[in-house]
Amino acid sequence: MNVALSRLGTTSDLHSSRQPAADISVYDALQLARGFGGVALGEVEQAYMARVSERDAFRRALESCPSTRAWVESSAKARRA
Repeated sequence: MNVALSRLGTTSDLHSSRQPAADISVYDALQLARGFGGVALGEVEQAYMARVSERDAFRRALESCPSTRAWVESSAKARRA
C-alpha cells in the first residue's frame, strides 16, 4: 500500500485508463480505511479518490456491480452527514 500511496501525488492514476483495476482496488482500500478503520485521509489521498471516481472506467465498474455501487454511495452519504 505504501508504494501505491507514494505514487498518488505524482500521477493521475496507478496504471492506465485502459486497465483501472489497480486504481479501483486502491480506491476501495482507502474507502475501507476511512470508513471502517477510522483513518483520516490526507489531501493527496482525497484528491486521488476524487479523480478515480470521475473516470469513465470507474463508473462503468460501479454500473456492473450494484452492491458495490450502493456501498460507495452510502459511504459518500455517511461522510457528508
